[in-house]
Amino acid sequence: MPLLIAKIALMLFPFVRPMAQELLSVLYRRNSRMNEEGRPMSQDPERGSARSFVFTRGPGGTTIINDGAFSLSIKATSALSIAVIWATMIPAIIVEPGGWPALVFAFLATVAIGVSAWRRLGISRVIAIAGIWLATALAVGGSSDNWWMASFAFLATAATVYSIMKRDAYVGGIGIATAWLVTGVIAMSRDGDTAWMSIFAFLTAAAVANAFGKSNRALIATIAWAIAGVLMLALDGSYWIALIATLASITSFGLGGFNMPRKFEWDLFDRDGSERTNTR
Repeated sequence: MPLLIAKIALMLFPFVRPMAQELLSVLYRRNSRMNEEGRPMSQDPERGSARSFVFTRGPGGTTIINDGAFSLSIKATSALSIAVIWATMIPAIIVEPGGWPALVFAFLATVAIGVSAWRRLGISRVIAIAGIWLATALAVGGSSDNWWMASFAFLATAATVYSIMKRDAYVGGIGIATAWLVTGVIAMSRDGDTAWMSIFAFLTAAAVANAFGKSNRALIATIAWAIAGVLMLALDGSYWIALIATLASITSFGLGGFNMPRKFEWDLFDRDGSERTNTR
């Protein structure tokens, strides 16, 4: 039955395809451990009881789950991302109990991360997820009417976790976090009138997280949303500026990518046509 449900989700909901594929791989590995007698290989045939799980600390702070038949390594970045979600949302709900429906989407985001907790998310995704849910917590803590903003926080989390963003794309993580934090601060200050900006923040997150090799998109998103936030707070309105920031993030104003210089070349006394041996 779990396999059937996962296959149906895989066919009907393209957005959850990566999550469904991760779930299918886990379930297939679990079923493959069944022996000819129909008994799980992790079960002791003499005692008829399942072996206990052993949790040990692995290299790099990872947790190894070992039941004697197979092992999975839960990555620290995945665990940290899940911890950040609940560390931000629980205080927000304590302040505004009426925003409790946001916890449903926090749970869905936890599942989205948890089904592939053995993947290395990288610091870039942790920064992005922290910004997404801190912004959501600020909005919900400011007004319980902002609870539905958590639905787009869940979508942004899934789009970030299953994106092609590199694990060391720190500017990308900062760009996503900036867009969401601006949205969260504006929503907190307006008592639920501007939670719709989370739609644009989600679109920005999806565009930046999937901008493989285009570092300019993340940088432009950071700058555009920071300027938009300052203008919206200063003008106490004109929230349509968020649309401009989103379009700037998606299109990058047509600018090409750029590469950081890797070395310094001494060319003070070079002449035209001279041989240069240190240009590589």
